[in-house]
Amino acid sequence: MTIGLFVILSLFSSPNDFDFCTCSESKEITQEDIEDYDLILHGIVQKIETVEHQKLITLNIKTLYKGNLENNIVTISTPADLAMCGLNIGTGTEWLLFAFDENGEYSTNSCTRSGDLDSYIDWIKDRVEKDIVFLENLKK
Repeated sequence: MTIGLFVILSLFSSPNDFDFCTCSESKEITQEDIEDYDLILHGIVQKIETVEHQKLITLNIKTLYKGNLENNIVTISTPADLAMCGLNIGTGTEWLLFAFDENGEYSTNSCTRSGDLDSYIDWIKDRVEKDIVFLENLKK
């Protein structure tokens, strides 16, 4: 029954009627990419809370590459739903996060350069490692 309903809805709907996360292909990091973000950090996820349609991710910062923070703890929001470009993130994981400042609060999504340092997906892990090397070289 569920499959039949989906097929019927698909026949009478345009692709724009459904909101799914689509991101452009990630390329090698550049200085322009860095300028697009307000906060860039390497941190460990301490806590995740879901509030309404957002996950609030609290991180302990290991390295701050860009941004001004008062301490080494920060909370960043992401959509709770993966289909809405939310991050698939877990407590205790180590991430390189790229975030935007939206009215004094930081947010990110899966279309940013953010990535899990221990990702089981090789191309993500490789991109994150290359991004860290690039960011470390900027600090010199």
